[in-house]
Amino acid sequence: MATVAEKPVEKMEVEEQLDDEILRMSADDLRSRTQLLDNEIRIMRSEVQRINHSVQTLKEKVKENNERIKMNKTLPYLVSNVIELLDLEETQEEEGANVDLDAYKTKCAVIKTSTRATYFLPVVGLVDPAELKPGDLVGVNKVYWNNIAE
Repeated sequence: MATVAEKPVEKMEVEEQLDDEILRMSADDLRSRTQLLDNEIRIMRSEVQRINHSVQTLKEKVKENNERIKMNKTLPYLVSNVIELLDLEETQEEEGANVDLDAYKTKCAVIKTSTRATYFLPVVGLVDPAELKPGDLVGVNKVYWNNIAE
C-alpha cells in the first residue's frame, strides 16, 4: 500500500515543477511544441553525427600523416659522396607570374651515390650548405635525392 500512496505524491511533484505557460496550453499547442522539440532534437543529432564524421576523417588524416612522417624519418636509403658544391648565380631576370623560385637558390651540389649514379641537386636539402665540402659522405633519400644527414 505504501507504493500506491507514493505514486500520486510523485505525480504532484512533477505537476508542481511544470511551467504555468505549459499548463495553460491546449492539446494542439502542446503537440506542435513537442513536434518542434522533436525537430530540434533530430537536427542536433544530425549535427552531432556530422561532427563525429568530420572528427573521424581528421583522425584518419592525422594517422596517414604520422605514417608519412615515420617513413620520411627512416634512415637514408643511399650513401653518397659530395663531388662538387656549386654557387649558382641568378643568370636571368624573370617577369610575371612564371618565376622559378628554385632559381634563387645559391648552393647546389653534385653527388655520386653508392649505386655509382651521379646526380645534380639544385637544392642541397636538409644539410647546411656551409658545412658541406667535397668528399663528405651524406645520406640521400632515393625518391627525392635530398641530403638528409652528413
